[in-house]
Amino acid sequence: MEFVRVRSGDPLWRNVISNLVSLLARPTEVESVVAAIETARADEASREGAISHDVLLADIAFNSSRKQPATVQRLVDRAFDIIELGDWMLARREVLKAALTNVGEAASPTPVDDRLSSRAPRREKYLSYLFETLGRWKCTRRSNSRPRSGGIMRLRGGVKPGHFRG
Repeated sequence: MEFVRVRSGDPLWRNVISNLVSLLARPTEVESVVAAIETARADEASREGAISHDVLLADIAFNSSRKQPATVQRLVDRAFDIIELGDWMLARREVLKAALTNVGEAASPTPVDDRLSSRAPRREKYLSYLFETLGRWKCTRRSNSRPRSGGIMRLRGGVKPGHFRG
């Protein structure tokens, strides 16, 4: 664990440590590596080193390693705090990249899938419903209002006054 604690702040070792964690078979082993990284992050004096630790922890949060549910929740919450509230754009981008790497590959929805659906209402699952609804929509003309599209069509020469095609 000393090796992980010492090298976890170095961006050149990030993929190595992340892949090592994904190969661990026991969740308790993953937890001990995460604890070593978190300890090194708490001791880190430089901003760049702290961000390197955060990005590594985000990689671990979203990779395929076997983790305890409490560990997953803690790491995912920290990653989303950085993505949503972080003050350094480079860190936000790197953590977001780690979060989006495995989106849609899991058999069940991940915390990222849940957060994306709440943040992005125009995902493709909504578009088919939108187009079906618009396709069934019948334009009705009220007596006290004039359809603006009819006015535009008349200006373009496509519709005679009083004849609105809807």
